[in-house]
Amino acid sequence: MSVLSRFVPFLVLSGVLFAAGLAPAAAADQNKPAKVKAVKATKTTKTGGIPPAKAADDKPTKATDEKPTKLGVTKNWTAFTRNTSAGKVCYALSKPVESAPANAKRNDVYVLINDWPTRKVKGEVQISTGYAFKDNATVTVTVADVHIDFFTKNEGDNGYAWIKNADDEQKLLDAMRRGYRMVVEGASKRGTKTKDTYSLDGISSALDLVHKECGK
Repeated sequence: MSVLSRFVPFLVLSGVLFAAGLAPAAAADQNKPAKVKAVKATKTTKTGGIPPAKAADDKPTKATDEKPTKLGVTKNWTAFTRNTSAGKVCYALSKPVESAPANAKRNDVYVLINDWPTRKVKGEVQISTGYAFKDNATVTVTVADVHIDFFTKNEGDNGYAWIKNADDEQKLLDAMRRGYRMVVEGASKRGTKTKDTYSLDGISSALDLVHKECGK
């Protein structure tokens, strides 16, 4: 997969994620330092790395942007599509079925997997942990016996994570399709360790909807 902008800002389209969905938006931020082969290009470019969300409403960010259209709900995952000034984007998203510590104060927590054809992005995994990270922090994602490290980036008081090595992207997606649950572990800037568990029930069907819609 070719690498395109890992840090291109995207829009969270609703405070209630499943009501309107999380939608990658379109601004281009392609001047970040490049990463070598593993990431194939840069942190501004990967298979797409749709970057940190900022807004929390369901209004398009530009005149050419549209609200998201729901493609379908498949158990614990929801698939959406949206037209933006940077082209059509499709994505599947889910929220944790369990989070620890349960009383930790956090922003929106979710996993988003997107296809962005104009940026040659397909199946890029992105995580929102709901808090800011320390510098150079990592997030670990586990599905059965597959363990993948993610690099992190803060945007205001929230942090986002993407797979460090682009070659691990498909490995993780394959494990997600086969698996039952996914565990995401990280630590906030204040040192609070978190563990979020996601159900993978419905992920295959949601991804199929995403790939079909953005493969047209």
